[in-house]
Amino acid sequence: SASSDGDSTERPEVDPGPQRTCVGCRTARPQRELMRIVRTSATSLAIGRTLSGRGAWLCRDNSHCLDLAQRQGGFSRSFRAPVSAAAVDELRSSSGVDQQG
Repeated sequence: SASSDGDSTERPEVDPGPQRTCVGCRTARPQRELMRIVRTSATSLAIGRTLSGRGAWLCRDNSHCLDLAQRQGGFSRSFRAPVSAAAVDELRSSSGVDQQG
């Protein structure tokens, strides 16, 4: 029998998994809908869920979020260090994000 004493919680039928916030649009989404960006050195960024280091999450295939993250300082805030425009441009060209959005 179902009890209404507050011990049971409603759960969604499908667990969306871990939630992360995009550093561009600041929208919380399931981790599978985002890509993880890692600062690999003082001058470069890389995409990879399992790369070591501090990561920032960005909406997959959305150049608008990449633009916002660069313009509003989302990468610098997440990495707690400055990120150059050249590093973001290199990420944009290597990821193909600028082709959609």
